[in-house]
Amino acid sequence: MSVSAVTAPHTSTQGYGGSRAIISHKGAFATPCAARYLMIVPSQRTLAVAQHEAAHVVVGVALGLKLGRASAMPWGDAAGYCWFPLPPRRRTWADAVTGAAWVAWERAVAPHVADAEGVQCHDWADLLAATPSRHDAETCVRAAAALLTTLSGAHARVTRALLERDLGPDDIAALARGERPSAPDDGA
Repeated sequence: MSVSAVTAPHTSTQGYGGSRAIISHKGAFATPCAARYLMIVPSQRTLAVAQHEAAHVVVGVALGLKLGRASAMPWGDAAGYCWFPLPPRRRTWADAVTGAAWVAWERAVAPHVADAEGVQCHDWADLLAATPSRHDAETCVRAAAALLTTLSGAHARVTRALLERDLGPDDIAALARGERPSAPDDGA
């Protein structure tokens, strides 16, 4: 089993002109927040990746996006992913706010780290590229922060579930009802 120190993969087509939203990360992190990413072990789920993907899931679902799948397991060159199927070339404010969820999360847990330098730097760069202005990007982050604050219990439940297995739309519906996600061997 190989170990990669202080790196995580990054890809993001999050519906900003693409046909789907996939959110994951790549790059070297040399900040205090990087301590949560010191080791990414392929084939193992990490709390940091589960929290990251859970933030995107909770905000996206709260804004009415339908989850395709989310995972805290490495996939391709990604540490994890969150996929919301979107029509081709359809960018919505809902998926911009969903992308802002990780920036909001990191600002809450490490407010002293600049967006361009912290583990959220790739989401921040994607958000700036996807919105008309920095003001709009900040508005998306504030909206995501408000949702994550309001839905902190849901974020914790989704994080715990992602530490156990990948999640699909039926699993999110079960979590929203206060139930456990379906068993992993049922095709999920």
